[in-house]
Amino acid sequence: MTNQGRSVAPMTNLRDRFTDGGLTTASAPKIIVLCYDRLDRDIAGAIEAIEARQVERAHELLCHAQDLVHELRCMLDLDAWVHAGALSSIYRYVFDLLTAANVKKSAAEAATARRLLGEIGDAFRQAAASAAAAAGNVPFGVPAPSGDATAPLSLSVLA
Repeated sequence: MTNQGRSVAPMTNLRDRFTDGGLTTASAPKIIVLCYDRLDRDIAGAIEAIEARQVERAHELLCHAQDLVHELRCMLDLDAWVHAGALSSIYRYVFDLLTAANVKKSAAEAATARRLLGEIGDAFRQAAASAAAAAGNVPFGVPAPSGDATAPLSLSVLA
């Protein structure tokens, strides 16, 4: 396959690159952090594509970002945390921003979504690092000894 003269691997090959790298054994906090890292890359790339008038590329990246935000929202257990409902509302707002950015090809709306997700991502990074330290200085990204931290999550949106 080619895309604007470049060879493009099928999505299954991209997913294999992530899973071959040990993502399938990553802890839940690490997967969440990886989602936020990927969101930042996707939205930054979409903003660049919008500014360069690369409509198809912007659309692809914004759709992927929307998929990630949707997955993050679906993974929330609204009964497990008092602030989960508020986080769900933020995810919904960001999803709407990304949708509007995609429809209008608005770099400003994409930048707002990126800023909000960046702040939440930073909080998750801090929480994951604190949890790792509390578990006995386990290096970040290494599954914790307890079973809950390594529960399988959907990885298809990271591809």
